[in-house]
Amino acid sequence: EEEEEGEEDSAEGGDDAEGEGGARGPQTLTMNMIAGWAKALDKGDSFRALRDMVRAFESACHIDNVNDAAKQKKGEKGDIGEDDSVRLKFRILSGQVFERLMRLCITRMDAFLAKYLELKPGEGGKINPQSSARWKKVSPIVKAYVKSVVSFSDTLTDPVMVHMLLRHAERVIPYVRPFPKVARKLLKVALRVFGAVEQNRVQAFVVVRRLALDMPHPFIESCYKGMYLTYVRHVKFTNPNVLHGQLFMAQCVVELFGLDMSAAYEHSFVYIRQLAIQLRGALTATSQKTKESHQAITCWQFVNSLLLGPAENQLKSLVYPYVQVTLGVIKHVNAPKYYPLRMRLCAALTRVGYHAKVYIPLAPFYLDILSKKDLYKTSNKGGDQPIEWDTTIKVSKQALSGRVYQEGAFEETLKGLLVFLSSVCYSPSFAEIIVHVVMQLRVFAKATTVNRFRRQAKDLIDKLEKNAAWVNRA
Repeated sequence: EEEEEGEEDSAEGGDDAEGEGGARGPQTLTMNMIAGWAKALDKGDSFRALRDMVRAFESACHIDNVNDAAKQKKGEKGDIGEDDSVRLKFRILSGQVFERLMRLCITRMDAFLAKYLELKPGEGGKINPQSSARWKKVSPIVKAYVKSVVSFSDTLTDPVMVHMLLRHAERVIPYVRPFPKVARKLLKVALRVFGAVEQNRVQAFVVVRRLALDMPHPFIESCYKGMYLTYVRHVKFTNPNVLHGQLFMAQCVVELFGLDMSAAYEHSFVYIRQLAIQLRGALTATSQKTKESHQAITCWQFVNSLLLGPAENQLKSLVYPYVQVTLGVIKHVNAPKYYPLRMRLCAALTRVGYHAKVYIPLAPFYLDILSKKDLYKTSNKGGDQPIEWDTTIKVSKQALSGRVYQEGAFEETLKGLLVFLSSVCYSPSFAEIIVHVVMQLRVFAKATTVNRFRRQAKDLIDKLEKNAAWVNRA
C-alpha cells in the first residue's frame, strides 16, 4: 500500500512539476500550503509534501534568484527533483509566509525526515538514514535541503539567525553524512563563524565537533586542520577585550584534538615542528635578517600558537619537543623588556608539566629575574598605568625603568615561582628541588632595600621550608 501511495505521489509530483516549471513559472507560496504540508508530514507518509516543503525552503534560501525574471528566462536549474534538474518552484511575496516556512523547517524538518524514513535511534542514540528502505527515493531531496541550509547559513549576517541555522545544522548532521561535499561546506561555514562571530562561537564549535565525530575517517583530519588554522588566523593580536575569547578558542582546539589521539599526534607534531623551524630561523639568522626573524617569534600569532601546548596525557610523547621549543624561545628573549612573555611561557610549561606528570626545571628562569639589580632598590620613576601582564609581550624603555614595572615584575615572578613549586609540592624530592630556590631567595632578601620585597621573599622561604618538612615526615 505504501509503495502504491509513493508511486501516486511521484506521478502527481511529476505532473505538478511539469505544470509549475513550464508556462506558469514559480507558484506563490501561501500559509495554507505550508499548513497542509505540515499536517501531511505529521502522518509521516507523504513524499509529495516533503518534496514540496523542501522546494519551498530552497526557494526561500534563494529568494532573489526566484524573483529574478532574467534568470528564469535563462532556465537556470536548482538542486531539487529526482533527476536533480528541477528549477526553483515557489515565489514568496509575504514576510509572514517566509518566517512561518523558515521556523517550521528549522524547528521540525529533522523530525519530519526521521518520521518519513521510519528511523529508530541505534547505539549511542545515533540514527542512520541510509538504513531506511525509502532513502534511495528521498536522498536527492535530502541533499537539496542540507545544501540549502548550508548555503543560507553562509549568507547570513544576523547573529540570531546564524545561531538558529547552526543549531538546526547540528541536528541534521546525520543527513549530511552521506554527502561529503556538503559536509566540507558546512565545516567551512562553522569555522568561519567560530573565528569571526563571538556570540555564536560555542554553537559553531559544537557543529565542528559533531562533524568530527559523525563523519567517517579521515574527515576528522580536516576538522583538526581547519580548527587550528582558524585559531592561528584569529590570534594575531591580543588585548584585554579579546583575551577571554582567544582562551576559549584555545580550549576548543585542545578539546577537539582529544577526540582522536592518533590523528591529533600527527597534526600536533607538524605544528610544533613549524614553530621549531621559526625558532631555528631566529637563532641562526644573519645580521640582515635578525630583526625579522626575532619578530617572527615575538609576535602574538607565534606566542598564542605556542601557548596551546599538548594538554592530554595521551600526547605525552610530544611534551619533550614542545618543551624544547618553548625553552628555546625563553632563552632567546631574555632581555628585561620581555619579562611578560617569559612569564606567559613559564606558566604554560608549568601547566604542561603538571598535566603530563613530568618535571620541567623552570625555577632558574624565575630566579634569574630576582638576580637583577633593578629589584634591589625602589625606582625613582613612577611609570605609567599598571601593565597588563597577560596581554603584553614586551614593554617600552620608558616603562622598563619605572616603579610600576619593577613592582609588577617582582610580584609576577614570585607568583609564577609559587605556582611552579606548588605543582611539585607533593614530590618526595621537593626538599632537594627547593635548595637552590631558597638560597637565591635569601640572597635577594639580604640584597634588596625594598622592605615589601624582602618581607614577601622571606614569607615564601618560610612556606617552602614548612612544606619540605611536611613531605619529609610523610
